[in-house]
Amino acid sequence: MPSSEARQLRTAQLDAFRFAALDVETTGLFPATSHRIVEVAVVLFTLDGTETGRFETLINPQRDVGAQDIHGLTASDLANAPLFSSVCGHLVAMLRDRIIVAHNAGFDLRFLEAEFHRAAVDIPVIPRVCTMQIGARWGHGQRLSDVCANLGVTHHDPHTALGDARATADILVQWYHNAGSRRRPSLADLGCMCLPQPDQWPEVLTASCTPVTRSDASRVAAQNRAYLGRLLQSLPATPTGGPPDEATYLDLLEKALEDRFLSPEEADELASVARDQGLTSDITSRLHRDFFESLAAAAWADGRLSQLETDDLCAVAEFLSIGRTEIQKAIAGPPDRDDESSHVGRMEIGEGMTVCFTGVLRATMAGRQITREQAHGLAQTAGLVVQLGVTKGLNVLVVADPLTMSGKARKAREYGTRNVAEAVFWAALGIETD
Repeated sequence: MPSSEARQLRTAQLDAFRFAALDVETTGLFPATSHRIVEVAVVLFTLDGTETGRFETLINPQRDVGAQDIHGLTASDLANAPLFSSVCGHLVAMLRDRIIVAHNAGFDLRFLEAEFHRAAVDIPVIPRVCTMQIGARWGHGQRLSDVCANLGVTHHDPHTALGDARATADILVQWYHNAGSRRRPSLADLGCMCLPQPDQWPEVLTASCTPVTRSDASRVAAQNRAYLGRLLQSLPATPTGGPPDEATYLDLLEKALEDRFLSPEEADELASVARDQGLTSDITSRLHRDFFESLAAAAWADGRLSQLETDDLCAVAEFLSIGRTEIQKAIAGPPDRDDESSHVGRMEIGEGMTVCFTGVLRATMAGRQITREQAHGLAQTAGLVVQLGVTKGLNVLVVADPLTMSGKARKAREYGTRNVAEAVFWAALGIETD
């Protein structure tokens, strides 16, 4: 390090520099083992607490999204998000002349650098300030929530990139304000080892990509889930032709929902079948209610409703445009119906069938999340043959997330392999989850 730079790190006041708070949410812990960024946020700010700019977007990682219970994102949320390569120009423009502030900065910047490398963008060493180190050094704790609490910083929307980035910016502002009453700290005091080098950053064109936020993704997902209901509203109010064929429609509906996702293409096909079979809008609405009640009755068969079964019922209800009152009633207790009137058949699982799993399983048994090894054992005990990879001969791929972008899922779609949701699979094997 040149002596002039070292001197500036030690002597220059912090307010002489420009800062950008950064946070990323990821599929896992290790960028070197193919884990990826799923959300990134940058907040530009000054040390008086003024926000001067921000950028946030979900990122399509082109792989399984990892532990959803941490970042709260699903493959459906990320399906229409831009690739990291599409947002490189935006990030370069915001970061090139800034000191990066992050909580556990080494973690965030390892992922950022790995993504830039993957996108063939060569960036220089990034100057950084770590608020986790600030917290540990000055007795405020190490966890982001603890540092915020001890410094009186309000932490909105934890475990979202924007929420964590804003909290990180506020931590530095508050710490600087507190420290200023004693002395003016320098970058060296904060462990920053280099200065910004804007001339060493590459020129990257800002792609014409549209950032996708969590609220954007939620809105689009809700619209997609209601698509079938909107289509079926256009069915005739009175039957046409011969007697309506309800069985054909119900059979297709059950098969389409086996993976607990209804694509626009599947919804279009269901609407077409409804018209061909002479179903009216009232008939399809009744069939949807009966189908949902059958699922609820099956879930309540053991006298209790697990969290996985509750989530499963809610997911199906949205695709079938079931009202909130009916959903709450189904969750509160078993429906009053005759089992013989069930419109839901048990998924056909035969001994010797081949099965493969993809994604982080969500179900728990005895309070613990079912591991991949445990899932293999349960399937083998049921007489199934477990495969570690997807082949053309695979019978069933069990998916924790119906829109998973894992390599197994992509290959299964290419082969036309049957995808089955985790909740459906465990119910078919008669395995009770928490």
